[in-house]
Amino acid sequence: MVRQSHLFAFAALAVGGLATLHEQRSTKYNKTIYAYGMNGIEGYPVYSDENGLAVIAANYTDTSALFDVKFLLILGTIDTTGASAWNVSLNSTEDDASFYIVPDGDGYVQAGFTINDTAPDGAATVGFVLYGSDIMFASGDTYLYQFWATNTSTTGLWNVTWNVDGDAEDGSVPVMLKARAPSSD
Repeated sequence: MVRQSHLFAFAALAVGGLATLHEQRSTKYNKTIYAYGMNGIEGYPVYSDENGLAVIAANYTDTSALFDVKFLLILGTIDTTGASAWNVSLNSTEDDASFYIVPDGDGYVQAGFTINDTAPDGAATVGFVLYGSDIMFASGDTYLYQFWATNTSTTGLWNVTWNVDGDAEDGSVPVMLKARAPSSD
C-alpha cells in the first residue's frame, strides 16, 4: 500500500514537471525573427524600415535608420489555422503593429507591418503559423512558404517579399523566416 502511494506521488511529480517544461518551451515573448537563405543571408534579423516595410539586415549593416521588431509570439494563442494576427512591437512606437503579406497579386510584394492599422490593399495579417521554428502562411489546408529576399541599393540590406507566383527574379533569392537565432558555433 505504501509503495502504491509512493508510485502515485512520483508519477504526479513527473507529470507536473513535464507540464512545466512543456509550458516553458511553448511560450515565446519578444521573439526576433531571422532570415536564412542563399547569397550570404545567414540568419540575419528582420527589421522594419521607416515606412513599416520588412527588411533583412546583415550584421555588418548600419541599422540606425531601421527599427527593431520583436514579434510578440505566444504560441498558446496562435493556432495551426493562423486565425490570429501576429502582433509586433516596434521600437519606433508604443503601439503594436501586425505582420502582413499580400498573398494575391503579381510577383514580389514587400511584406511589412501595419502602422496605425493601415496595410496595402489585399494584405493578410492572419494566417501565419509556426511549423517547428519556420514561419509559414496557411491558405486553407495548405502551408505556403514564399518569402524571398530582394536586393536593395544598400549592401547587406534586403527587402522581405512574398513571391506570389514562385518565379525567380533577378536580385532575389528564396529565404526561410525562422523564430530561431543562428547557432554561435
